[in-house]
Amino acid sequence: MPRFIVAVLLLLVPAACATGSVPPEKLSRIKTVGIVSALENEFTFKTVGFTVFGNDEKKVPIDEPLGVDDSVVEQLTRMLGKRYDVRPVTYSKAAFTPGRVAKALHDVTPQGLDAYVVVVPASSGFGNTNQGVSGLGIVDGGSFTSRRQLHALYAVDVFDGRSYELIGAARGPVRDSSLAPPIHGPAMLISTDYPSQIDRMSAMPALQRKMLGGDLKDLAVQGLPATVRELKLID
Repeated sequence: MPRFIVAVLLLLVPAACATGSVPPEKLSRIKTVGIVSALENEFTFKTVGFTVFGNDEKKVPIDEPLGVDDSVVEQLTRMLGKRYDVRPVTYSKAAFTPGRVAKALHDVTPQGLDAYVVVVPASSGFGNTNQGVSGLGIVDGGSFTSRRQLHALYAVDVFDGRSYELIGAARGPVRDSSLAPPIHGPAMLISTDYPSQIDRMSAMPALQRKMLGGDLKDLAVQGLPATVRELKLID
């Protein structure tokens, strides 16, 4: 399949899967809300070359938290708490993998809330290449550009708390439309301060890890108000 067609399909998949804002009749029944953020399961280092032989990808476990999920939950609690009774919930981040979110909600404590707001990794095509990026990571354009980009791609999904039906979904917005190659979601240019690859997140020097966590938190949190408004959860 031609490269540009694959890239277009990658960009269209998230939009095709989205349900949009929560319908008014379902929104009116929401009083109690639980918030789940599961972005910090893994971090991806990716290089996109001019040919397939120049492509490289390595996923490493985030074995030492960067604070992204905590910041997301804190921000969402602050925003949604003005309208709903937000209850703290406990859950396993590792259980929230693509295609298994509804099933993972069965093990969230407490059960029986009116709705669960779940933040999970999203995906995007990388410019006009046939490569994609997802979740938290760094992508190096290789032959396309000498610039590196940090991304925190996420979707905010709203599930009915009793039927586990997906009733609303929205993606984190593009932060910088001037990025080249473009990424459909929160991303920013970065310097060479961060390593190209490591074996695990705890192997990154403490200062770099602190900087990385700060940048990722900014990317994720800044777009949350617009995303939550798109879902009609707040005015």
